[in-house]
Order: sequence, then C-alpha cells, then structure tokens
Amino acid sequence: MKRFLLLSTTTGYQADSFLRAAREMGAAVTLGTDRCHVLDDPWRDGAVALRFADPEGNVAALAGESFDAVVALGDAPVVTAALVCRARGISFHSEQAARAGRDKLLSRTVLRDAGLQVPGFAEVPLAPNFPCVLKPASMSASQGVIRANNAAEYRAALESIRAL
Repeated sequence: MKRFLLLSTTTGYQADSFLRAAREMGAAVTLGTDRCHVLDDPWRDGAVALRFADPEGNVAALAGESFDAVVALGDAPVVTAALVCRARGISFHSEQAARAGRDKLLSRTVLRDAGLQVPGFAEVPLAPNFPCVLKPASMSASQGVIRANNAAEYRAALESIRAL
C-alpha cells in the first residue's frame, strides 16, 4: 500500500478532499498540520503537529513517519515538504524554489538573476515613483496589495502591510 504525507494548515479547506480521495484509492495518509502541539490530537485525526515557520524542526518531527510521497497544500507547508523530501530522497521542488514561491521579492530576484524579464521592483524603503503598488513579500492571491498615488498614501499603505 502506498503511503503519502499530506501537509496542510488547519485553516486550509482542501485537506478533506485529498483525504477522501486517498481513502477511495486505498492509500494510507499521514496528515501533518500546524495544529496545536500542546493538546493531544484535538481534532482526533491523528495528525502530526508541525510548525510551518520551522521547516527544519518539522523534518525531525516527521522522522518516525513512513511515506512514499509528499503533497503540500497551499504555500505555508511547501518549504517543509521540500526539506522532508530532500532528507528522504523523494522528488520534489528544491528548497530554493519552495522559498522563492512564498516570497515575491526573492522570486523576482531569482527570475531577474536568471536573465528573465520581470517588472521593476525594489525592497522598501525607497523613494518610489507614483503611482506605485506595494505588495507584502509573503502573501498570495493579491492579498495585501495596495496602490499608492502619493507619499501620504505610500506611508499609509506601508503601515497597513507591516500590520499584516
């Protein structure tokens, strides 16, 4: 029987569909989530408690688990997935690719350094040309993106993004 590790945030909505599909295929699943690590299995799903902000620590937390493949749902667990796969010799994205996929500034820097054309970008603080767009480095799906037409809007947008 094939076993796979499913990494998901507790706020993710996709895990149920993947778990259901795995059961239908007869695959065994180890679930790893960013659940509370203090309470003993609060959702009674047998998930391994992980901290996606500490991907290296997650590799150690999963050392006793057995699986043949890894599925990372969303962007929070993808670096953990890359490190776990590297440690076990399972094909997956590189750690650099996983980190670049979660960080807009790093992603654009990697693409630019590879010789690809990317829109102009800079890490703040910077004296921008207006209008400009401010984007948080780690959010996706246009979350936190704010247009600034002048210096006052720029300062307000920067404070809003920092508060995220």
